[in-house]
Amino acid sequence: MNNTTAVIFDFNGTLYFDSHLHIAAWKRFLKLHNFPAMTDEHFKEKFLGRNNAEIMEMLHGRVLPTEEMEALAEEKEAIYRDICRERPEELHLVAGAEAFFDALKAHGIPFTIATGSGKSNVDFYFDIFRLDRWFDYSKVVYDDGTLPGKPDPAVYLKVTALMGLDPADCMVFEDSFSGIHSAHNAGIGRIAAISLPENIPYVKELGIADIIATDFTDPSVFGLF
Repeated sequence: MNNTTAVIFDFNGTLYFDSHLHIAAWKRFLKLHNFPAMTDEHFKEKFLGRNNAEIMEMLHGRVLPTEEMEALAEEKEAIYRDICRERPEELHLVAGAEAFFDALKAHGIPFTIATGSGKSNVDFYFDIFRLDRWFDYSKVVYDDGTLPGKPDPAVYLKVTALMGLDPADCMVFEDSFSGIHSAHNAGIGRIAAISLPENIPYVKELGIADIIATDFTDPSVFGLF
């Protein structure tokens, strides 16, 4: 795969097109807690790709005690999972993702997930999408409260260290601006952006992604093999 040793996937917005579901969950959460309404563009720019601790502190304007922050974060994620279940027609992986996982396995290329989601959501994804068919849970890096959120490179530095790999030898699939910058800041060798059509012009403007596609059926993705 063009000298790529391993592949790392972001999850939300990359393997599962759920950015609008997270926005819907945040809107419901903000309304419940009497925060001012925000535009979708504000959510995309300031919320997506970041971890809950940073968002909660941004909303409240202060550092929250751990117990309070965790309770608020889990409340928001429970709302998000409810919304996912309310829309079963959308509860599927991005087109071509499963075939791409199969191809990686067939070629003996290691791959895993590095996500800003917390454990409760990762458990949900493993259950709903039967991710254990392809992924070793013990190699998945998620938000455990110890890592700064993207665009900080910490999540990608942690996952490459866990896999015993040089970031320069890895390829990352991302979708959000903060995620793409996180991979770039970590020194990842190749970055592929999986983006909705309306976001592609903005991703191109970043000038960071080596490949830009709308899903995993794109010839530029399967052309990696």
